[in-house]
Amino acid sequence: MHASHCRAALVRMGPLAALALGMMASAGAWAEYSDILGNEADKVPLEFTTVTGFIDGLPKRSDVEVLKGLPLEPGMLAYQSTKASVVDDPAFTSRTWLIFTAPHPMAPSVARLRTYVPDGELVRRRQAWATLCESTPEGCARLDAYLKRAISRPGG
Repeated sequence: MHASHCRAALVRMGPLAALALGMMASAGAWAEYSDILGNEADKVPLEFTTVTGFIDGLPKRSDVEVLKGLPLEPGMLAYQSTKASVVDDPAFTSRTWLIFTAPHPMAPSVARLRTYVPDGELVRRRQAWATLCESTPEGCARLDAYLKRAISRPGG
């Protein structure tokens, strides 16, 4: 899929669905759906234990950059792994983070999608997701529902 087609799809799909496509586009690697082995809850701990930690710390990391081109709603921040950090990782791990801040209804919260090449695979990747939600119970339920809908597809 060409990048211009993906950008048009992102606008139609909304921010959390865009996160799933953004993850595949992270660090310049556009993947077809068939290249994803499946989705799973991420066993790798989140980088920070609070949303404030993400807001303050993520932009300072040298292996992270602002993710441009996503249709973000007010209160949303998007970051991705740098191309260099993906290439340097033996599993070619790529991460995309969405941080929800006020006035977004899911704020404060974070969603991270991580793709990686599992042991024994040469090309196909797995996609793992994790969330940190300090929002209201309704905001957290909304975050979980949107993220699950965004990353679910046949075979996932």
